[in-house]
Amino acid sequence: MRSCYILFIFVLCLLSPVSGAQGKVSQLTILLPPDQSVIESELVSIVIVTGGTLDAIRLSVNNSDLPSIEKINRNVCKVIKLEEGLNTITIKGFKKDEPAEEQKITLFYRPPLSENNSSAPDAFRPYKFHTRERESKCISCHDLGQRRANKEPQDISQSPCIRCHKKLLDFKFVHGPASVWECTTCHRSTVKGHKYSVSKPEQNLCYSCHSDAAVAWKDKKFLHGPFSMGICSVCHNPHASDNDFFLRKQTTDLCLSCHEEKATGVHVVSGVSGGGHPVRGKPDPLHPGKELSCASCHNPHAADFSELLFQNRNSGFEFCTACHKF
Repeated sequence: MRSCYILFIFVLCLLSPVSGAQGKVSQLTILLPPDQSVIESELVSIVIVTGGTLDAIRLSVNNSDLPSIEKINRNVCKVIKLEEGLNTITIKGFKKDEPAEEQKITLFYRPPLSENNSSAPDAFRPYKFHTRERESKCISCHDLGQRRANKEPQDISQSPCIRCHKKLLDFKFVHGPASVWECTTCHRSTVKGHKYSVSKPEQNLCYSCHSDAAVAWKDKKFLHGPFSMGICSVCHNPHASDNDFFLRKQTTDLCLSCHEEKATGVHVVSGVSGGGHPVRGKPDPLHPGKELSCASCHNPHAADFSELLFQNRNSGFEFCTACHKF
């Protein structure tokens, strides 16, 4: 009888609400992502569970406040934008405009092109949402199934992906499959452990649509590093971008992310002004309406000439005369 009583008390403790150090019942819990997570996208969904008694929630990222969330339900999902490196997410709950509770997590955002080439602290671990365990925490509100209607939605507003990932497409240019929310064109739903991953390197996946690129570049003598490794998404955002060709940054800024030594000093030649050849801020003579950039002279994928130049530069001023008339 005594053992049954002890078991009853143990179960009761497990089912009781979590209390703080002073016996207060927690009204605010950050369910996902876990603290000290490494995030691969600048956008991440914060899943918050409340006790149902809060009037408002206020979030801040690195002390920058976001709009207040009013008239909250028990569960709140908020998509936030991260900065490169460490991000402190602070979430405050309010009752009648008075602070009631506060929680914090630290996330590390490492973009494909990191200007600082920084690594996450040792205690941080990669975060993937689409695992069986983590999805199970959200299926009471979200349809995460894989019915055909979800894979190829006739009404894109009904795509199960759009509720969490809508902001991925808030840019000037949107990639074709993403624009109609046919996400499984690229994201495989049958990968063991982590769903919706993309096969790496992704070049063969890109070639399934962009076969003209394979024909144009595969036999070139010189290949750009990321292209030779088949990692297209290092330079191109596969969802959307404000830059032509879905580039992750403006062309010259993108190149300088890796070739930072070209940002200072004289490039190519020292002109009368001593400043070298410009790589921005001038019109591109060979591409009317475009700004001069690194890609004005260099092919970012492959070429038959060294340094990925569009034509041979070893014949006096012949290369220069493509733009300059002497």
